Amino acid sequence: MGGGAALADTQTLFQAGPWSAFGGTSDDGTKVCGIDTQNADSTKFFFIKYFQGSDELETDAVKTTWNIPDGANVPLTLKLGANSPWSATGDGSGTEVTWFVPSDAVDDFQKEFEFSRAMVLSFDSGNEAPWRFDLSGSYEAFQAFYHCVAIISGGDQPTQPYGQSTAPPAATQPYAAPSSPTAPDTSPSVKPKYQSL
Repeated sequence: MGGGAALADTQTLFQAGPWSAFGGTSDDGTKVCGIDTQNADSTKFFFIKYFQGSDELETDAVKTTWNIPDGANVPLTLKLGANSPWSATGDGSGTEVTWFVPSDAVDDFQKEFEFSRAMVLSFDSGNEAPWRFDLSGSYEAFQAFYHCVAIISGGDQPTQPYGQSTAPPAATQPYAAPSSPTAPDTSPSVKPKYQSL
């Protein structure tokens, strides 16, 4: 679903409010991470995706009833909270519109996305009404997305809660072994010598 490469094998990594973070592979085997949300009747979907090796984010709007000619230019505006709107010209095809957040704008986009309360996506041509999405949970979902991106980019390998030692750990017991009785000291006693002053 969505954009340059269809998502062949993905799984939900995290859910926060209406937002989900996911990871897996696309149809061509490229590793992908993303976040998504949908409207209440599951006809409108919004995706932000990162494909391994890319330096930008792919953003997709999908509506099940659209019938967009391949390669149609779709001017749009995305407003995150009270911030200045983001403008782009998306590439339309079938039921989706795809546009990109360039690498030099990703940090600003992330901050606005994580710390805004609402998002409005407006289509500047055609007759589609603006889409409104609640951004509650977007901070947590974006953090899970960011962690996924770090892993597939090789920057943050997952950790394990156990040591890598090949020696088995010493067995523990729920009781104390009885101690051996100590034998009385049979060594000759030595009396200190005192000197008189």
